[in-house]
Amino acid sequence: MTERKSKKERTLKKLIAATVVIILLASLSISNTLTIHSLIQENATLGWELAGIKNALESTKVNLQDNINETKAAKEAIDTDLKKNVRTGEENLKTVEDNLLMELRALGVANKQDLASVENKIFQPAEVYEKTRKAVVSISTGNSSGAGFLFGQKNLIATAYHVINAGPGTEVTVLPHDEFYLAIRGKVKKVKPEWDLAIIELAYPLKAEPLSPADVKKLYVGKPMLLIGNPSGFGNSISAGFVSGLNRNIKTLPEVSFIQLDGSVYFGNSGGPIINSNGEVVGVISQGIRDVLTFSFAVPIDYLNRLLED
Repeated sequence: MTERKSKKERTLKKLIAATVVIILLASLSISNTLTIHSLIQENATLGWELAGIKNALESTKVNLQDNINETKAAKEAIDTDLKKNVRTGEENLKTVEDNLLMELRALGVANKQDLASVENKIFQPAEVYEKTRKAVVSISTGNSSGAGFLFGQKNLIATAYHVINAGPGTEVTVLPHDEFYLAIRGKVKKVKPEWDLAIIELAYPLKAEPLSPADVKKLYVGKPMLLIGNPSGFGNSISAGFVSGLNRNIKTLPEVSFIQLDGSVYFGNSGGPIINSNGEVVGVISQGIRDVLTFSFAVPIDYLNRLLED
């Protein structure tokens, strides 16, 4: 009896245990079903959200492309307007420049005439001579003599080639008027016979200051000038005159466009400077017209600049 009762109890316990397992499994199944359903719903929600984002991006892309196209069209329109305005501005500027140039030319003619009148009135040969005389020297080669002047450096003398009539290396004697040297040796450094120009290098620099070059482009007929030379050995003699012609040609020196002067010159003036009212050297006295002492010709100073730079 007892054994039968014990057997029933074990069976009952097994049934209870089985029932509990079944209930647990059922609970787990329901829970998993709910979880899967929840995941499906979440996936569906995410899908809708992604679809909305995609649609929004597509719309934004279309709007951006439209904005880009509009901006490009606006830029092209602005570029076209700018080019048109630039062309118009350039045309207007050209018109203004042409008008100003015409006015300046008209003023230039009047001012040039006024300047010539003023220069003729204020030209003071004595002041110009005092300012420049120490830079002018006498040159002796034994066979001939002439004048020269400091130019470029304190030990370089410019003169006319025919005064020395010799090549580089030839020794000459220079008589300064700087009240320091009585005489000083020099050697011919550069020559340009076809321009009638020569450069002498002194053994020692002089105390005087070299003459400065003038702007030959500003020369005009009627401009007053001072000539310094050594006519017949009379050192540092001056004569005054005017530019009486420009771009003169001489058969013996066809490469030079001479300045014509009406200042008196004589043997010994050759190589000396012609000087403007500012004390600047305009040219080198080259030669006169035979038997006519009231006209002479000078090599423009820019030829001498070219010789020094060569």
